[in-house]
Amino acid sequence: MDKSWMVEDRHTEKYINGVKGFIQFAFSHSAKGNTILCPCKKCLNCSWLEASHVLEHLVCEGFVNGYRRWEYHGEASSSLESGRDAHVQQFDEVEENDDLEEDCDELAGMMRDMRHDFGDLSDVEDEGDCREPTNESDPFKKLVGLATLAGVVTSGEYGCPKCHLLTCSRWLTNGKKTCYMDHRRFLVRNHRFRTIDKAFFDGNVESRTAPEPLTGEEVDALTRNMETVFGKDPTGKQTIRKRKRGDPPQIFKRRSIWFRLPYWKDLLQPHNIDAMHIEKNVCDNIVNTLLGINGKTKDNTNSRRDLELFNIRTDLHPVPVGKDTFDLPPASYSMSPELKRLFCQVLKGAMFPHGYASDIRKNVHVKEKKIAGLKSHDCHVLLQQLFPLAVRKTLPEGVSAALIRVSRFFKKIYAPVIRISDMEKLEEEIAETLSILETIFLPSFFDMMVHLMVHLPLQVRLGGPVKYSNMFPIERFLCTLKGYVRTKSHPEGSIAEGYIFDECLNFCARYFERCETRISRLVRNDDPEPMSSSMPFFNGGGRYLAGKYTITLDRNAWLQAHRYVLFNYDNITPYLSKHLEYLSSTGQRNALQIDKIHHDEFHEWLRLHVAHLVDSGKRMAREEGSSEEARTYGDVREEQVARNTEKMKSLGLAVISSEMKALKKAAGKPKKKRALEVAIPESTRVLRSQSVMHESDNEEDADNEQELEENEGNKITILTP
Repeated sequence: MDKSWMVEDRHTEKYINGVKGFIQFAFSHSAKGNTILCPCKKCLNCSWLEASHVLEHLVCEGFVNGYRRWEYHGEASSSLESGRDAHVQQFDEVEENDDLEEDCDELAGMMRDMRHDFGDLSDVEDEGDCREPTNESDPFKKLVGLATLAGVVTSGEYGCPKCHLLTCSRWLTNGKKTCYMDHRRFLVRNHRFRTIDKAFFDGNVESRTAPEPLTGEEVDALTRNMETVFGKDPTGKQTIRKRKRGDPPQIFKRRSIWFRLPYWKDLLQPHNIDAMHIEKNVCDNIVNTLLGINGKTKDNTNSRRDLELFNIRTDLHPVPVGKDTFDLPPASYSMSPELKRLFCQVLKGAMFPHGYASDIRKNVHVKEKKIAGLKSHDCHVLLQQLFPLAVRKTLPEGVSAALIRVSRFFKKIYAPVIRISDMEKLEEEIAETLSILETIFLPSFFDMMVHLMVHLPLQVRLGGPVKYSNMFPIERFLCTLKGYVRTKSHPEGSIAEGYIFDECLNFCARYFERCETRISRLVRNDDPEPMSSSMPFFNGGGRYLAGKYTITLDRNAWLQAHRYVLFNYDNITPYLSKHLEYLSSTGQRNALQIDKIHHDEFHEWLRLHVAHLVDSGKRMAREEGSSEEARTYGDVREEQVARNTEKMKSLGLAVISSEMKALKKAAGKPKKKRALEVAIPESTRVLRSQSVMHESDNEEDADNEQELEENEGNKITILTP
């Protein structure tokens, strides 16, 4: 077919006659009623128009770039190859960029098809379920991107994209939703949950094996003959297609456009499951269920009535107390109002360094005993860092242990460095964890997002660490782009204009001097005048924000502070090595045992070593005894604590809170971050002065000694949460 007219001027007779011939060809091969898809630069094959409008658009706007093969208008793929090769030389003489357009023809076609896929979001209802829909918020909508790109069904009876036709699902008649359970089949063959402990589940022996995901070749064969129609219905109606009773199950809605790539069917992992949204939905399910938030909890009357229909967990069946009124027996995860308030108070008191996380405290309402408005990253921090602390004090040991295993699972999934053996072990652990959760929570708890946890280790094993496929940077950038929108009728133009404006500001800000710009603006925790320190080996970087008062440390707290200083002061390093050599010479061979003895006995060995040096006539600076009193401050503003908490900042040391329990007990229960000034042990001060004297001349000895004498407090600052 001669297409040389497509590069002619759009107002010539040859071009207009060619357009008319194209319209006749399209109506004979791909018409829908009296309309066809308009391939102009404005419509991009997305709008169904009549012939007169298509002719007007193609004359005024022209064809979309690269549309040499009329694939949306009935031209077969095989008929193009010879024709395109025959006309490439003609196009080279007429238009300089034709070679590039011909090479990019395939990619442009795929991107246009993706545009149709994202534009055609009306068909997100499951085709494999003929039962009535639920009115609850559907978490499966989070998988709409996977459903659009891969063309798979992501909800309903066969909603798992990995388990396909072997998905274990149950319809909850009262809850009007589908749950996904029976995770015992993912366990190893000889696991006791399959046989011995069957009474804790449904009473049946589980002999099935875990389903194998479909390979790319199998998906290619299943979708090869599927007819995919792109674009929206010209009438504007949203059609919801459902599977009729008796029809075979359907796990694919359409054939993915990516199968046009010759290597796509050979990929081991063509699509990723979004770990970020899985983590957020799991966190929301757990928190809402534990706190019993109305409308969001997975434990309600309908969930208990479904237990009756399944004839499981008889101790949790609802007890009728009147007409349409039931009494719900407490479950193992049920908390009293006091425990719910304690749970919220633990989360309310959490504070993080600047830049680590948002202020979660504003989303925690202690009086109402609920948590609302958490973002994806809030759930990320809550589930991995705070959740294990909160459930230990409020839930029974069995329930808290299972939830802590969930927290540990996501920690390992998000590890920056992974090992294949660790992921294989994690596959077994998460299957066991989900099986334990089935004995604790109700079936309504196990939606698709909870089930997809069992497939994450395999995805990480094939695709590498989660950080390379995470949605956090994408979501944040999309949020930035949405902020550029000022005219909602033209969002694309607003985004383009706002992005260019922001780039111009960044460029110009680099050349402005003597004025504050986004580049020269001080950071949030910057302190232009750090508090001076009389201890030169603890560099200052902060200042106190509240008054101080004195407390007395017990022996354990003082010893912990003493030990921390010794192990983190550079001038003590030679003595640390000397003590390790001494322990090795005593016959100790176990490295763990040497480290334990080194940690427990080094301070006493150092005291005796200093006493021996003094008795042998070594010149030492005159020192006063160390004090067990410490000064505490209501709040401290520290600098760069988010950048490096392991370094000595803010005139002190960042001490792990678990190591300072005794110190907190002595100081009471502070509501804010506290800073404690602890006296430096005598042996440390002596060794410090000794190292200074060995490097100095005799004329400086007196100055060093006087400096130590005038160092009035000889304190360090310890930051505690």
